[in-house]
Amino acid sequence: MAKKEVSYYEQTMFYYDFKTEISVKDWIMEEAPEGRFSRKSTFECEEGNYIVLSTVPYAHLADKCILEKIFIDGKELGKIYSTAFIRTGGARGGRKAFLEKGSHEIRITGVCITEEIYDQLDISIIPAEKAAPESPAFYLEYDFPAKEYTSKKCSFDTEGFIAGLGKEPTPGRFGFSKGDGLLDFGMPTLGNMDKMYLCGHKKYCKPYRWSYSTMPENALRHGSYPPAETGIGNDKVTVNHLSVKWDAILAGEEFSCTYSLGTAGVITERPSGKMRISGLEFAGNYQYVLFPGEGEKVKIIPLKELPSHIKELGANYILLFGSTEFPDLPLLVVFQKKPENAFVKYDSINGRLNEISFENCPLIITATPYGIQSFDPINPMDKAFVSDMTEKCRFWSRAFLAYPVKCVEYYYNEQKAKRTFFRQQFSYRYIKDDWGTVPLETAVLPPVADLSGLMQTPEDQETIDFHFPTKFGLLKGVLGDVSSYSLPFMERARKFPFREKKSTLPELLKDGLKEYIDFVKDLDDKVIYYPYAGSLIEPYAFATTLLNFMDEESRNILRKKVAERLFLACSDGKCFDYPAINHGYMMKTMPDDAKLKEIYADPALKHLNMYCWYKRTEPFTKAEFDICYINLCFLSSGLLEGRPEEVAAFKLPMIENDWGVGLTFYYMYLCAMATGRWDILREKLPLLKRAMRYFVNMNDFACLGSGYSDNCMLWVEGANYGAFTSYVNIAEGCGDKETFEEGLYLASRQFALRCAITRSSAHYLHHYYDEEPYFTGRALHEEGYPSWQFQRVPRGTPDKSYDSLHIGALFHNRLRREGIYNMTTEGLFPEFFEGGRKYLPEDSQDIFYRMFCIDEPQVTVPWNVMQQTTSLLIDMALDDGRSPESVKNMIERARKEERLMQKWRGIHIPSRRLPTNYLETQLLAWTDMKSHAAWLEHSVDLVMEDMVYDKENKTAELVFTVCNASPLLRLGVRTKEFDAYFNGEKVEGCFAEENKWEFIPPSSGVLVMNFR
Repeated sequence: MAKKEVSYYEQTMFYYDFKTEISVKDWIMEEAPEGRFSRKSTFECEEGNYIVLSTVPYAHLADKCILEKIFIDGKELGKIYSTAFIRTGGARGGRKAFLEKGSHEIRITGVCITEEIYDQLDISIIPAEKAAPESPAFYLEYDFPAKEYTSKKCSFDTEGFIAGLGKEPTPGRFGFSKGDGLLDFGMPTLGNMDKMYLCGHKKYCKPYRWSYSTMPENALRHGSYPPAETGIGNDKVTVNHLSVKWDAILAGEEFSCTYSLGTAGVITERPSGKMRISGLEFAGNYQYVLFPGEGEKVKIIPLKELPSHIKELGANYILLFGSTEFPDLPLLVVFQKKPENAFVKYDSINGRLNEISFENCPLIITATPYGIQSFDPINPMDKAFVSDMTEKCRFWSRAFLAYPVKCVEYYYNEQKAKRTFFRQQFSYRYIKDDWGTVPLETAVLPPVADLSGLMQTPEDQETIDFHFPTKFGLLKGVLGDVSSYSLPFMERARKFPFREKKSTLPELLKDGLKEYIDFVKDLDDKVIYYPYAGSLIEPYAFATTLLNFMDEESRNILRKKVAERLFLACSDGKCFDYPAINHGYMMKTMPDDAKLKEIYADPALKHLNMYCWYKRTEPFTKAEFDICYINLCFLSSGLLEGRPEEVAAFKLPMIENDWGVGLTFYYMYLCAMATGRWDILREKLPLLKRAMRYFVNMNDFACLGSGYSDNCMLWVEGANYGAFTSYVNIAEGCGDKETFEEGLYLASRQFALRCAITRSSAHYLHHYYDEEPYFTGRALHEEGYPSWQFQRVPRGTPDKSYDSLHIGALFHNRLRREGIYNMTTEGLFPEFFEGGRKYLPEDSQDIFYRMFCIDEPQVTVPWNVMQQTTSLLIDMALDDGRSPESVKNMIERARKEERLMQKWRGIHIPSRRLPTNYLETQLLAWTDMKSHAAWLEHSVDLVMEDMVYDKENKTAELVFTVCNASPLLRLGVRTKEFDAYFNGEKVEGCFAEENKWEFIPPSSGVLVMNFR
């Protein structure tokens, strides 16, 4: 029997053992007509029922390589009966076969427009499910008093508030493509619900996703990704950032699903009333039905006897439960009309539950009312559990009838409290059922807000826990149509330290500075080295944070280049040359200056015409925005070449634009600070606002932020953090009050998402995976591709090999270090670490303490580990609780272990070049700042010529030039006890906040501050 090799990815993400499969190897090519393929091989097995698994291709390959037929011993297998089977990063389809003991010949045929057919050769054979145990006959009746629930209509006063998300249609996570992820499950194709995240649970060792379907029999799977069999071009899809209504023709009949992030269930509609819940073999072998009787009575009957009792329903629901093995996830079915008939089907071979169908049911709502909880088989004799199940059925069977389909949010930024206050108003689709059930309006709070640990709700609001754990936090809310909450502002001030009067840091920075200046000063203005706008200013932006420590010649060169490049980066419609290098090769070989020039001078190197900014329009809502980054994978695969009309028409979600916006905006802010050229940003602010529409349009109700793709397939790219800090700072500097307020609002939401990710694994998700806490979550891993979405739980690596540095590795101290990388990725934004220490002090300290305790293996350290170390160093340098000696010791340790960042910030390309000792100088400057009474935080229309701090005399001296009409200087201060003199005259200034002092200079000059 052939053994399949298992990737590290599989080892760390699944508990199902792929090595147990019979993997067909050694394929032999057979003659086939042009454009087709035929391959054959052999395998051995014992006698029994089997499932033959084959890869379901990705959407962009579906029309290029199609596996049509599989023959075993000359007999053609039937069509794929289910695509619920998992693979590494995708889906597999299953075909049933009975095989005798011995050797068998297998042959596959299909269409092959491309030579890449390797995925189609990934054929595996697994045993079919074993026979189900005989279900005991239970007939129980309970009488549970019903709780009272009353929706409260609230007066909704929005005076002083600004209309935010929901005021106009925005897609949130639901844009561009289908399927989607919901609160506790995914819908990879229309009418198919699954809980892929269970594959990360150590008890779930199955080769398929937990799933069920409400599709008609023989219907094609509609969607944009595997396991879709057809697209959505003829479907009608209506979306907003809370809900979706997806209409299609399936098997010749109208069919629709409505789903929402504001509730637990999915509405399925078929005008014929023939409703079917199938694929239940992948949802556990349910044995029982909780069945409402008269009044407050509920019965438990064997599921197979449901048909004879279906007309006796005393209320609008039934609950399936009692699986024969883990997991037992009760399945709630809510009816609009009284079913006339019910049918239960079992597999003819193993007797396992396969399907339940109903007549006279044009609308049903299905849900798993325990969210992401999973149970061992539930005993129907457990009265307390049955009581709890009954209460959930009663609650949701009313709440579903006031189905939340829209939410408009209003916000108010309270500067004194440094919090954003939110008010949400929900709209509903009301469903009238045959039992006269009174709908129950619910106004849920975004689950990530609760998970963040930052959410506060008004004292007079009766916030309740719905006891429904989602993938993003607990679902809480209000019984009514209005709910409110608040979140803190994102920390947005970067600290620019003064140079100490007797500082040695200029000498440290000088070592290698000329080499850096010579490298970057002559970079071609017509070339972008990474396909995004920020790469034009990337070679210079970070270095400008240390202008105060450079010699005058270097400062002047950088300021001149920065002003020129800032204008270029804001150029809408300007075309640049992009040398399309092999970035994987660059990451692996890490070429230095001379080798880089040789690589880029190669005449064989492919060049593309690229723009800084592109237009995008979301197809369902027609929401528009600009993007500034084309991901490398689209360029290297040939899917895109960079033409504006091509990008505008591209139907797949564009990934990581948020990364590009985050870095671009941050660099722009640093450049404006370095040069005082706020006039450029004022002129180009409309362009930046169009780019920020990406974060508005893709902002998600449940997660309070935007994912890294056009339809938020993954949460969240670390480098986008800089988009929010800098956008608010830029809006403030440009004097745009409306943009400033919106920026604060979006930043508060994003900060809560980041805090939720940081806390998720140690405080929340581990409970639902039966794991000990681990530190820290990398992302809220939502859909990915919807066929393989789940919250993955990393595994430990007990040795100190290179694998211990791999994505997914969990160290002996429960640290998932890649989570630290994803806090900021290549951004290295100190503002995030400042926010973490302020709002999550224990979590932040714990994570970095665990990072500090790791001894590195003696191997070549990859960039992501170097960046993780840099994050630790930045946090230590800015933390007043860390002594200067501890910071310096950690710098030396990082240098010894070859993980101190020098010369290159990540991949070795011209735009990532740094002065050799940039990081060390910045860290030590921040460390010196711990003994300073002041530092620069923000300046507008000023060029800071010099900033010196005399520690002995507690005096700060700033020399600056006013270069535009609206100058502003903001300093962070440790005390209010000081006297300030501008050009020799005493001045007062004002305190914008407790520790922030502002001064409006009337002219260029010298500001001296004497601290007491």
